[in-house]
This record gives sequence, C-alpha cells and structure tokens, in this order.
Amino acid sequence: MAKYLIALSITLAFIGVTLGLCLGAKLYIPGITCLLVTGFLIYVLIFRTGLFVTKVNLSRCRLIAGSLLLLGSVSALTYLLLYLPYYLLGWWSGFGALVEYYREVV
Repeated sequence: MAKYLIALSITLAFIGVTLGLCLGAKLYIPGITCLLVTGFLIYVLIFRTGLFVTKVNLSRCRLIAGSLLLLGSVSALTYLLLYLPYYLLGWWSGFGALVEYYREVV
C-alpha cells in the first residue's frame, strides 16, 4: 500500500505541475481541461479504491480528499509561480492586478 501511495503522490504532483502550466498558458480551454482532469481523477479514485463497492471507509475518503488537495495546491502554486516575475519586476501590484488582467483579456 505504501508503494501505491508514493506512486500516486508523485503522479499527482506531476499532473498538478502540468495543469498549473496549462492554466498559465491560456484561460478558458485549460480551465475546462483542469475541471475534466479533476473529475476523471475523482472517478478513478472512487472506483479504484472501491468506495461504492463496499461501505464508505474514512481512509478511502481521506485518500480522495488528500489527492484533490495535493493536485489543487501544486497546480495553484505552479500557476502563481508563473506570474511571480511580473510581481518582482513591479509590473503588477498584487493579486487584484492579475484578476484585472484576465478581465481585460476576456
């Protein structure tokens, strides 16, 4: 079980980095891709761990919640690190400037 969790964590970290880079590249299509990948991940984890086959187990729910937390945090961190040079160079003043940038893009 430990090998499975380590392999799952490494895979989720790489997927998170990829989704963060994808979201940083464009706006709408990668957002939909991120939702589809996350939905597919939930589907696979539920049926891979047998959550609906047997009764609900707390450890299985923790596995799914931890996987989603890892995926979301790594992709959000990667996304924010992509725009870090804009903050360091003084082109943007904060997170509100990033939101305003996307509002202008749309």
